[in-house]
Amino acid sequence: MEHLQIWGSFLVSAILIIFAGVKLTKYGDILSERLNLGHAFIGAVLIGWSTSLPELVLSIGTAVYANAPNITMGNVLGSNLFNIFIIVILDIVYHQGAILRSVEKKVSLSTILSLMMVCAVGTCLYLNVSGKIDISSIDLGFSKLGYDSVVIFSMYLICMVVLFRSDRGGAKADTVKKYDGITLGSVLLKCLFVIGIIVGTGLWLSDIATDINRVYELDAGFVGSFFLAIVSSLPEVMTCFIAVRMGFNNMAIGTLFGSNVFNMGIIAFCDVFYPGHLFKQFNSSHYTGVIFVILLTFVTLGTLKFKQGKQAKFIGSESLLIAGLYLLGMYTIYDPSWLRMIFGS
Repeated sequence: MEHLQIWGSFLVSAILIIFAGVKLTKYGDILSERLNLGHAFIGAVLIGWSTSLPELVLSIGTAVYANAPNITMGNVLGSNLFNIFIIVILDIVYHQGAILRSVEKKVSLSTILSLMMVCAVGTCLYLNVSGKIDISSIDLGFSKLGYDSVVIFSMYLICMVVLFRSDRGGAKADTVKKYDGITLGSVLLKCLFVIGIIVGTGLWLSDIATDINRVYELDAGFVGSFFLAIVSSLPEVMTCFIAVRMGFNNMAIGTLFGSNVFNMGIIAFCDVFYPGHLFKQFNSSHYTGVIFVILLTFVTLGTLKFKQGKQAKFIGSESLLIAGLYLLGMYTIYDPSWLRMIFGS
């Protein structure tokens, strides 16, 4: 009975997030026109931020209230892995060739920024776990904020400014105004309603993840990297799927990597609420997630830079490589023993 309740709750929460994702895609197109911004920026920042709210809520809930920082790191890294894997899903439903080869080159900027953010997080993780540095923290009264988190959050703000400046005025080329009768205020109110659904569902998912971990006695890092990451990434799946069906490929890919940039900033944000220095609570097992996120991002960036415009009959070879690396990464996170056998402990 308990198993049925857990997976029933899981299904209902997934449906709610799918509903929110569908709505966000339409609102993103409206905001692109009304704010005179390109789809790449709307996807990378506005929709990417909105669809990443489940990761934010879940990460704060697991790190602070459930005192499970390892699930927090597993959640954000697993979400980044799954976000890139979504490209494979989009490639299958996109019937005009390889989707990464159809987007504009400016979309690669969000990919580069995502790579920089995950490398920064990996560096901070290595320095803290290896004991190479002993960073003091800023005492906030209720918590201690590490200087490494300050650096990561500052990098996130810089990324947002860079994305805005690169895509400002990106909608000027649109000659047909589709949403003249829709006011900006009404769209923003609807966005807030959808965001509320995402936040509420994210809180619920935090409890579901805890139940899954308790009932099935799975490793906390695997719960965060697999179950929690995939469900909390459902908004990205639906918004990107609908965006591709509507012909907004730039918005779809921009959403994925904008979400990945935001996910790295989540770690620094959680440090504000965590009673202590959050990075010191992580362990070396998270290196696996960092390494595979970097590998998958490199595959995507290489395709955007060197295979732009090249045709593929069904899906691109890059999607097959992404799928293989993703499955290998998930297996390694679940059972890293094979790596130890090859490279030693």
